[in-house]
Amino acid sequence: QLRVLEKEHAVSVLNDSMGYSLDEYPYPEQINALPDRALLDVFSDETYNLYLICRAAEVLTIKNSTQLVAPMLEFLNSAVNSDLYEETNVYTEGRLRALVSFLSEIHTQETYEGLQKFLNRLLTENPKHKNLFLTWTVFSLAYVSIKLNKRESASILKRTIPYLDVRSDEGQALKNLVRLFDIFNEPEGIKDILTNGIADRMPDVEIRCLELLQKHDPNFVKEWKERKEAANTQNEESS
Repeated sequence: QLRVLEKEHAVSVLNDSMGYSLDEYPYPEQINALPDRALLDVFSDETYNLYLICRAAEVLTIKNSTQLVAPMLEFLNSAVNSDLYEETNVYTEGRLRALVSFLSEIHTQETYEGLQKFLNRLLTENPKHKNLFLTWTVFSLAYVSIKLNKRESASILKRTIPYLDVRSDEGQALKNLVRLFDIFNEPEGIKDILTNGIADRMPDVEIRCLELLQKHDPNFVKEWKERKEAANTQNEESS
């Protein structure tokens, strides 16, 4: 009975917090006082809407609750083939991306292995909602891999580059992936980001790629800049 009451109270507090960012919420002590168990019960209850589930996960992530990892991975593996997401809007897609991104903040072996397994599933099984989850699974795995010094993830991350769908406001996450390839001495991954056009319309990411590649393959950088200059000149002459 106590657990049910705690869950209901958590739902009430989380609903009241909607519309606020958690660091601006007028009563943060109410959020912080919510037991992890109650938040996990909310997160795992499929009868609640995605907004509430996402809010519960956000609070657990801020609390750095490692107990979130297993149910989150279970949720992702269910959602990736779920009929619930046959038709999504920008808000739903944003919540689903956020749920994947929360795992990047929990740096454990369980998180690393779960993300790697989930990413391998996206690549090999090609589930129906692969495109909803792949890019932020890559970003989250990259971040956790850097934190845990897991260089073996570089190979699977390189395989994903042709499938990445990076939005203009996700440049920092892309830079982090670039950083992983630099740290683990995998410059081909950085080159693939450039040659697949992933950094197009993100000049700061392109500049960072070239800066890092300068020490790995200065000839590639020289040729890249020459091709860009020639293309720019041709565009100016034709305009």
